[in-house]
Amino acid sequence: MRQTAIILFLLVALAGFVFADRTAADPMEGVRYVDVQRVLVEWETLQKEGESIQAKYKAQFEELNQERSGLENAKMDLDTLDPATGAFREATFRIKLGEETLRARAEWARQGLGEDQTAALERAMRIIHEAVQELGSREGYSSILMAPNPVASLSDTVSTNDVLNDMNSRWVMWRNPNYDVTDEILQIVNQK
Repeated sequence: MRQTAIILFLLVALAGFVFADRTAADPMEGVRYVDVQRVLVEWETLQKEGESIQAKYKAQFEELNQERSGLENAKMDLDTLDPATGAFREATFRIKLGEETLRARAEWARQGLGEDQTAALERAMRIIHEAVQELGSREGYSSILMAPNPVASLSDTVSTNDVLNDMNSRWVMWRNPNYDVTDEILQIVNQK
């Protein structure tokens, strides 16, 4: 009887140890996080592409600024003309036409810059997504989530509503830094 009690006690203790060990295991061990903002900032190829886009449009905006200066000079030259003359009316017409053309060209350049930046970001996000899928499949993770960004501070440009909307849209409020796979994702995207 005593032997049976000891065996039962050992079985219960062993079962408790087995179950205790299972519940002590990290229930989220298959979940990892990637800091997408950090990938976008530290991805060398993407940064070079962004610099190339900026350089392309910088030249256009400099040219537009020179034209704007020329129009300002032409406006000052109007002071030397008699407003009753045809030369004054023609100069005024050319200045207004130049200003309208300049506004349209500046808007065209701003749209082009925005479209090129958006296209680069879309390509980057697709490549990051593919890298996350590749890493997750290879390592057998159950999921890889986007790491939350810090909460924005209230300022002149950030309102309380902006902060609240940001907080309400978050799926992840905190992440364990030990589960960060950002470096691995950077390695993959830098090879592409």
